[in-house]
Amino acid sequence: MKATKQTLGAIVSVFVAQLLSITFLSQIGLDFYTLEYPLISSEPWNIVLNVYSHAGIGHLIGNGIALLVLGLIVERVTTPVRFHVFFLTTGVLAGLSEVTFWVIFGSGATSVLGASGAIFALMGYAVLGNDLAETVIDSLDLGKKGTLLLFVGLAFLVTAMTASEGVALIAHGSGFLMGAVAGYFKILHVEQRY
Repeated sequence: MKATKQTLGAIVSVFVAQLLSITFLSQIGLDFYTLEYPLISSEPWNIVLNVYSHAGIGHLIGNGIALLVLGLIVERVTTPVRFHVFFLTTGVLAGLSEVTFWVIFGSGATSVLGASGAIFALMGYAVLGNDLAETVIDSLDLGKKGTLLLFVGLAFLVTAMTASEGVALIAHGSGFLMGAVAGYFKILHVEQRY
């Protein structure tokens, strides 16, 4: 439970810092913590900071509960260092995928905030990083392309289940997909595989 507690502690600490800085420092607003395309080059800390930031208490509680459930599952097979690197890397990449998608295909003015991309990566890992999933996928004999299509389909399905206004669906889907692929190859597992 160490890595999950540490990650939850970091998220709560950043949220408290957000509240204090937004309340007491007039020049700092939520944008200081948000990843947004025009700000990436001028405020590069947002690439990392947005993963641990949240838009409000409801956002924090929802992600915190999901982190506890999924983090406890994934951390059982890995080390704290691997867990943290995975969480941060997938969170950053999920946020960047959300912003990049909307810059290319949308208005270009999107922003992202929160740990849900990394949490969806934990979900993908938990779903596909186990022996039962490996047995089922191997028995389907889909080949590499078919297996990838299965992962994309699962990512789409899981993402669609969270669809609502203001939700970073691209970050959710890309996070789940990264976690699914990582889980399938068991990149976080520390036990020796034969």
